[in-house]
Amino acid sequence: MSAWLRLILFSTLLWGGDRVWAQAVPEYTMKATYLYNFMVFAQWPAPEPGEPLNLCVLGSDPFGSALDGLQGKPVNGRRLQVQRLRGYAGVRRCHLLFIAEGEIPNLSLIHSALGEAPVLTVADTPAPGLGIVLAVEGKRLVFDVSLSRVKRSGVELSSKVLQLARSTQ
Repeated sequence: MSAWLRLILFSTLLWGGDRVWAQAVPEYTMKATYLYNFMVFAQWPAPEPGEPLNLCVLGSDPFGSALDGLQGKPVNGRRLQVQRLRGYAGVRRCHLLFIAEGEIPNLSLIHSALGEAPVLTVADTPAPGLGIVLAVEGKRLVFDVSLSRVKRSGVELSSKVLQLARSTQ
């Protein structure tokens, strides 16, 4: 699927949210789609040949099977690998790290474990130090981007994603 087609789909999910939610798409299925699109429209430092892109969930997994359908999907010539983590030891191997609500109080420990690793941090619970925060606004799924945090992570987000964000700070 071309990048432009994915952007149109992503935009439709964002701006046509009322219709999507009216069809009772589960919240975490929508959030899984957003995570996938964040990965499509992000760039990490040069990977090793054949290295997968790791989408990780830290803590209690709210997605259930919604992420399982993403396993092995192509992302810019690489394969997506979904990992569910119970501790901080593996966070440096992640490219996108979704931090479950129960782990938010441990953000300082998580950031220490990440060090300088190029990892995009995402959560659906607002907290300082996250790259992207997902939120439900009315019947729509929206997201906010912390430009300083994303830049500090070493990950580059496409301007297309930034244009769709509810806010960038």
